[in-house]
Amino acid sequence: MTTTDLSETRGKMTDEQKAERRRVIRNNKAWEIAAQVRRQYVTELLIGSTVPRGTLRYVAEVVMTDPGGLAAGDGDRVAALAGKETHPGAWDRSTAIALATDASETRLPLVLLAQVAASVEARFGEHPAWRHPTPALAAYLRFLASCGYGLSEVEREVADGSEGDE
Repeated sequence: MTTTDLSETRGKMTDEQKAERRRVIRNNKAWEIAAQVRRQYVTELLIGSTVPRGTLRYVAEVVMTDPGGLAAGDGDRVAALAGKETHPGAWDRSTAIALATDASETRLPLVLLAQVAASVEARFGEHPAWRHPTPALAAYLRFLASCGYGLSEVEREVADGSEGDE
């Protein structure tokens, strides 16, 4: 193959490549929108008066499976998800600590969920994680769905495990 032949093939995408590129762009946009909706749902869940069934089991499984991953959820992100005032840029755990200190025994699973959700959102919510989903992300989305959250199409693909085999 000559240099001219190579440059011609490099510059042209096949129909399959074009379709895949359109899918990536569509799902990246969908993921970004879904992240905003999902975080709002989590905030409503955390400030609600009822602890959803299965919350303590879910957070216990996360803690036991990936304790180091919890550190990704900084205090500011925990506070934001819990509907509290935040101080962007400051590594401040005071609001997160106050959530635990002020919570009743019954609400403690929601405090733990705030930390777990903050860590998952920090690791997977900011970039198009739908392309390379992890079991932790899929479990998080399935847990939220079990609480009544309506998964978007791209989130459902991740939760069902139909993405990531690329």
